[in-house]
Amino acid sequence: MNNIYLTGMMGCGKTTIGQLLKEKLGISLYDLDTEIIAKAKMSIDDIFKKYGEPHFRKLESQVLQKISQKNNSIVACGGGVILNESNVQVMKNTGIVVYIKRLPGDIVLDVVTKNRPLIKDDIQKIFTIYEARKQLYEQTANFTVKNKGKITSVVTKIVRIYNKSFQKLG
Repeated sequence: MNNIYLTGMMGCGKTTIGQLLKEKLGISLYDLDTEIIAKAKMSIDDIFKKYGEPHFRKLESQVLQKISQKNNSIVACGGGVILNESNVQVMKNTGIVVYIKRLPGDIVLDVVTKNRPLIKDDIQKIFTIYEARKQLYEQTANFTVKNKGKITSVVTKIVRIYNKSFQKLG
């Protein structure tokens, strides 16, 4: 399968980049958080409040498993998808994992926190989360693309990666 999984910190641009990739490549886009909201019939914030993070992570894995059966798709993953090794294996077995690397200092300048349960009460937590996850993002990615605020440049790099990775399949 030739899916593109976009991983990285909340606010790194996965959804925006995914939308632009969809236009450039003409393939389907799935936003993992949107799909979880549809399945749970409640917001991510409400899932966290009512059931806690472990339940959210279970839903995340279920939805990822279902989406991974699609072919030739872009998946904008939630920031914590890489915390579960089975999620990483699902992604690697069905496509390429592209880590959108954006430093937390840049993210805090423009991230909207009200819909981000892990940082909504303290935006500074993003630095702690980044430190805890950065090595995992790097280790689980097939490719890393830095987002320094120029989204079109990031999209162009990912299109090249996609074309090189999957041209031999076509």
